Amino acid sequence: MPIPPNRDTGYQEKLCFHLEDIVHSNPTATIWFAGDLYLPDIDWSSESITGHHYPKCINELMLNTACDLGLEQIFHFDTRDNNTLDVFMTNKPTDVVSNHHAVVFVDTDVVAPKHKNARRRIYLWDKGDITGLQIDMHKFTADFVRHYTVETSIDELWLSLKNTLHNAMDKFIRSKMTTIRFNQPLITRELKRLARRKKRKYRRATKCSSPEAGAVFRLLQKEMQKKCRIAYHTLTR
Repeated sequence: MPIPPNRDTGYQEKLCFHLEDIVHSNPTATIWFAGDLYLPDIDWSSESITGHHYPKCINELMLNTACDLGLEQIFHFDTRDNNTLDVFMTNKPTDVVSNHHAVVFVDTDVVAPKHKNARRRIYLWDKGDITGLQIDMHKFTADFVRHYTVETSIDELWLSLKNTLHNAMDKFIRSKMTTIRFNQPLITRELKRLARRKKRKYRRATKCSSPEAGAVFRLLQKEMQKKCRIAYHTLTR
């Protein structure tokens, strides 16, 4: 976001404050600060003030903030007329290569980390023993009323109820664990079923060497490719 050319010291102070907050809140992160800074008075190669378009305090505030945060300006060439208005500051300059032709170009060696998904238990209620669960809960209700009184603490009541419900779910409801691998978001349940179906047809076609089975496999292969393209364009649109 470019700085408005109205010599607003308060705007510059707010910008530097937010920049400091981001850097201090993420001490191990790779920081990029880029855009049209609109400070033609600053000579970034020598980190000095050479002009008088803006008040000295605005230029000094930006230079001091960049120095305190360890941010280095990558561009050391004129980006507009004889001024370097566009900046790209980072705390890891060795990972960045800059160039300019018709436009400013930055090539950086940074990859966003991928966090593994935590394993979660999913209860399959459509495959559970609902009748057995209901009978077990009726027995628990009678025991709960008989065993506890109004003087029992709420924490003890809740702990008993929670443990009983969890044990009953594990006993009567089938479950499965989610995978921890990274899954493509465009692969829907429909595409997974189609892929498994195509794999079965491929095995049958290679096993029996039947022209009919091969034709069915090729049709499914075309359908899979078509739906994958549709899913990709829907996701990226």
